[in-house]
Amino acid sequence: MTTPLKALILEDLQADAELMLHELRRAGFDPNWKRVQSEGEFLASLAPDVDVILADYHLPMFDATRALELLQQRALDIPFIVVSGTITEESAVECMKRGASDYLLKDRLARLGPAVIRALEDRRVREGKRQVEERYRWVSENIMDAVFLLDLEGHVIFTNRRGEELTGYTEAEQRGRPIWSILAPEGAAEAQRRLQAVRSGQGVDPSFETEVVRRDGARVAVESNVTSVFKDGQLVGRLAVVRDISTRRRAETALRDTSQRLQTLIDAAPVAIIAMDEAWRVVLWNKSATRMLGWNEHEVLGQAVPTIPDHKRAEFDAAVAQNRRGVATLYETQRRRKDGTLIDVISSTAPLVDARGRVTGSMGVLVDLAEQKQLEEQLRQSQKMEAVGQLAGGIAHDFNNLLTVIGGRTYLLLTTLSEKHPARANVELIQATAERAAVLTRQLLAFSRKQILALQVLDLNTIVASIERILRRLIGEHIQLVIEPSSTPGWVKVDPGQMEQVILNLSVNARDAMPEGGCLTIRTAHVDVAEAAARTHAEIQAGPAVLLEVRDTGIGMTDEIRTRIFEPFFTTKPAGHGTGLGLATVYGIVKQSGGNIEVLSRPGQGSTFQIYLPRAEETEAASPTDAPASRHIGGTETILLVEDAEDVRDLARDILGLMGYNLMTASNPVEALQVSQDHSGVIHLLLTDVIMPGMSGRQLADRLVADRPGLKVLFMSGYTDNAIVHHGVLDPGTAFVQKPFTPDSLSRKVREVLDAP
Repeated sequence: MTTPLKALILEDLQADAELMLHELRRAGFDPNWKRVQSEGEFLASLAPDVDVILADYHLPMFDATRALELLQQRALDIPFIVVSGTITEESAVECMKRGASDYLLKDRLARLGPAVIRALEDRRVREGKRQVEERYRWVSENIMDAVFLLDLEGHVIFTNRRGEELTGYTEAEQRGRPIWSILAPEGAAEAQRRLQAVRSGQGVDPSFETEVVRRDGARVAVESNVTSVFKDGQLVGRLAVVRDISTRRRAETALRDTSQRLQTLIDAAPVAIIAMDEAWRVVLWNKSATRMLGWNEHEVLGQAVPTIPDHKRAEFDAAVAQNRRGVATLYETQRRRKDGTLIDVISSTAPLVDARGRVTGSMGVLVDLAEQKQLEEQLRQSQKMEAVGQLAGGIAHDFNNLLTVIGGRTYLLLTTLSEKHPARANVELIQATAERAAVLTRQLLAFSRKQILALQVLDLNTIVASIERILRRLIGEHIQLVIEPSSTPGWVKVDPGQMEQVILNLSVNARDAMPEGGCLTIRTAHVDVAEAAARTHAEIQAGPAVLLEVRDTGIGMTDEIRTRIFEPFFTTKPAGHGTGLGLATVYGIVKQSGGNIEVLSRPGQGSTFQIYLPRAEETEAASPTDAPASRHIGGTETILLVEDAEDVRDLARDILGLMGYNLMTASNPVEALQVSQDHSGVIHLLLTDVIMPGMSGRQLADRLVADRPGLKVLFMSGYTDNAIVHHGVLDPGTAFVQKPFTPDSLSRKVREVLDAP
């Protein structure tokens, strides 16, 4: 079997060319050949598909030396073999220096076949090596880290483009210099120690952190991962992959500062703040808790809460059950001090929720009411709690921006690290710490009452049934509980957690009105409000409604008291046994839900609270199939990203850019308007922060949608604002993503909004 061979023969004698062809055929080749004699013919025949050039050293109009020069000018890797009748050793050496593969005399043509085979194999090896080097260079030039190839003495052999950018020196300037010449003194000493250890056969940790000193004198924090390079089993050098970690260092510093500020805020609070994990063991106990209750932090951490008196255990368990369902509580109760004495307190608890929405514990605030015997003192304490909440809400936006960047960047970084990467544990620690800081921020944010009211179409009967067991524990065994649901579902549009709070508050009020026992009846029914309005419900809007009625057989009330029960801080209970906020809260929730409340009562004849809620259509009820999760969270649409916090803007840009989207960014609304005006193509989505200087995200969206009617909008914020909510209720049709977001939650929300009709 013969091997095809395209040969270009530079020879003036046809007979000599035939002899060469004979030897090629004898060596197993099937030559496709062409004989040329002049420079012009040679250049015309020179092509990349030529396998070998066989050239006489001397021709009348041309020679091998000139042919080699032309071959090099064309940059073609074609084996060139000099075949001559007479050639001096000096001339042969000169040809080899100029790139000839081999040379032989015409009276020894038997060597031609093996020489061609050897030259072709050499070219194949060169081509393979060239391809490997090309792939290596492509990888090194496109990797985000700086790459330094070092010899055994630690001198730079090669660095990539990122290495030039990191140091400020070109590759040519770095070549031959020791790697420690660009390191800070302490890092230089460590690098030399490690190199010496490797050369002596000792094992060293491949990763260490130091600082690079740039050409301009600036220092850059880096993480260096150095591995050995072997050839044929012999150590021949070292490969250093150097990563700029200055952003991570800043994030770590910001995280420490944030945690310190949060801890300072918690310890400075004039109220007891206690956090519990999902097993309801104490994980946070501030200084005010020690002053109020007597136990210090070290005595209670990791233990069950020691402050619950036996007669308040059922009440505490009911609050825990509320928190487990994601519902906050606010009630007046008693707590036991370390010395055994009881103190009257206002207890406010909020569930702690992780990034997946799972309740992982609770944060509680206790306000001591021992010295607040008068209504004015109760008001002062409420204002104190409000001040804490306002402070928390004010810092939540900035903290959430920081935590968004820290959490998002560590999430992205983890996706690039293998399970065994030496830096993975540190990065996971940063992520976990950021998540804990985010939990603290969410806890403080809850105090500011900036939670969005999530209205849903639900069956009122289902809401009542879901808390029946809690109600029975709450009112005690001395009171009979009767539930009378309507015969058909009572569809209403409410926040389920808030509506549960309404029922619980009214039930507690009824319990307190029946100290000697009695009957509490909760009834739901369909009513015609027009008919009810004729019977004194003048404030209720006409139309079909669902009635929630809470009736007790307690002491009742006079008309004078009945007209004031919804006023904030009005109470008929003895001093220290009530804040007067329970029914005021009920009134606000009902009004916020579009309903009305009426009270029927006479002294000695019990009380009846009637809540009228507009009836909703069953078709509006939430369904698992109403908004299916997007199968693919990436896309190619164009997104205009507007965020005044640079780090958050860069993070969102990187996340969505990795998902394939086309991003345009702006640092403020004015810049965003200009970007939109300059862009002639389609913008599919506006992703904007809510709170920005000069113009809110809502105002920006309104202006851009007016110019681009098909534009979809997604708001993001770590702090709710009336720009997109009214009285705590998210505006209908408004898409919102809460900070701090994860790359996954942001990507999915963007895809959900883009896929929406």
